[in-house]
Amino acid sequence: MEYLLGPLKVMEEGFTLVAPTFKRPERLSKFLESVPPPALTASLPTYAVSVVVELRPHSSLNERFRRSDNMQTECIFALDDDMFFEAADIEMGFQVWKELGRRTRMVGFIPRQVTANQMYQVGGFTSHSMVLTKAAFFHIDWMSAYWAAELESWRYFVDENRNCEDILMSYLVAHHTHNPPIFVDAPFRDDGLGSGISSSPTHLDTRTACVQRFHEAFGPTTLFSTAFKVVSLRSAEIVITSPAQLGRSLLAFLPPLEAMSSSDAKPKKRALCSIGVDVDSVAGWLGSYGGEDSPNDISRGMFAGSVGCPRLLKCFDKYGIKTTWFIPGHSLDTFPEEMAAVRDAGHEIGLHGYSHENPIEMTIKQQTEVLEHTFKQLTEFCGKPPVGSVAPWWETSKEGVALLLEKGIQYDHSSQAHDCQPFYCRDEDTWTKINYKADSAKEWMKPLVRGNLTGMVQIPANWYLDDLPPHMFIKGSANSHGFVDADVTLKLWKKHFDYFYREEDCPLTIHPDVSGRPHILLIIEELIEYINGHEGVEWVTMKEINDEFRARNAPPPGVVMPKGM
Repeated sequence: MEYLLGPLKVMEEGFTLVAPTFKRPERLSKFLESVPPPALTASLPTYAVSVVVELRPHSSLNERFRRSDNMQTECIFALDDDMFFEAADIEMGFQVWKELGRRTRMVGFIPRQVTANQMYQVGGFTSHSMVLTKAAFFHIDWMSAYWAAELESWRYFVDENRNCEDILMSYLVAHHTHNPPIFVDAPFRDDGLGSGISSSPTHLDTRTACVQRFHEAFGPTTLFSTAFKVVSLRSAEIVITSPAQLGRSLLAFLPPLEAMSSSDAKPKKRALCSIGVDVDSVAGWLGSYGGEDSPNDISRGMFAGSVGCPRLLKCFDKYGIKTTWFIPGHSLDTFPEEMAAVRDAGHEIGLHGYSHENPIEMTIKQQTEVLEHTFKQLTEFCGKPPVGSVAPWWETSKEGVALLLEKGIQYDHSSQAHDCQPFYCRDEDTWTKINYKADSAKEWMKPLVRGNLTGMVQIPANWYLDDLPPHMFIKGSANSHGFVDADVTLKLWKKHFDYFYREEDCPLTIHPDVSGRPHILLIIEELIEYINGHEGVEWVTMKEINDEFRARNAPPPGVVMPKGM
């Protein structure tokens, strides 16, 4: 899909409401809840958000999907100027798009169905395969894809029929994502009923003809039908007293994603794969590898930042993969241009200490200072706060979880309590060490005491899926390798994937210090190609794994949640 949409760009939060209108300023004025049309332009500065009126050169339905420089968010909310919703329902639709849509699904308020014999249905169905873009959320990149040269004849077809631009967009998204849209069932008022294009007596016939033409063009299995929907809490007569309650209640209403597959077809396989890149570079030698006094080891860290990172970016761009980079503050300060390239390519960026300090060796004051400093660093660098973290050496201190929760960190990638499946982590487990000098063995014969569950997600770490132990020579480490046959590692990783493929998620950890070397970079490419040969594979960031896990699994009641959630 990346070849079509291009690399994911870092854009503003929120959504841009795009409302097409045609020769009816009175309706536009009403839509904006403004003053009469003559004073419309003068009234625009009074709105709490920017309102921009763009005049398009062509009278074409295709223009509603024309991307412009005024659109600075990744989420587009297409809304006709005769559609009216409560703000709370629009916000709910946006939250559903953030949790489950993004570039993989459209989210809309008006469902439609296509029958087995390619007839367009307006009502009388219990499942749906498209949502109308007269009230729908979708990723801005689909606007660019809509104007691809390959679709020129179909845009001409839309102009000829003065209809079906929304159906063409539905086919385009479904063809490349293999996902059905999400229907948000919420009340609305449609002041356009009985007027406009849809009032034509041949409207439904035209729509059916469009479906049949697009069916031939995109293939018979393009659209995916589903009975999955999200019901407005107001429709369910639930009183919302706060935005926080809205969020909790919304997630409680979401059924498992498996329910989104067609009721009359076998659910399609999905496997989420994620690559975490720890940019240890010089920081790794300062904080963990014992090379702080070695000019040679420091130079190896310089290789990681200035050579290894660009090589990995080139690899990920080749395969259209978005990954998660955990960047120590020292690496960000030392390699600002290389790290900016990571950010600008659309990869997620998370916390990883400053100088790769071992958290269990630091005081709580030191841990707090490092976290405050690096959190501010990444927030300013990315334009938004990080949501994920990796503890250096994967060693989380007893205070670590509480500190991360207080900063609003949603997920950690440090525990090995599982090897592929996310879970809600505990704050601090405690255990009794053996003391052979004690008078009695009874002093240590005690079970591990589990800590309290929290609302922070743990995306498992795994030494067997880490490139560093077998492929990085460390002079001060008696058990370091560095000379393991790369094909042995590739075989190990393939075996892990083959098993994890049955369990849905596969997190892999690499370092530019190691995977930036030719022999490892080549097996990374081979592994990606091997994984891509399996049905339903999706390369995602760890944030996306976190988001989907939360959508499927509400946190236990009463647990401490990340601040702000």
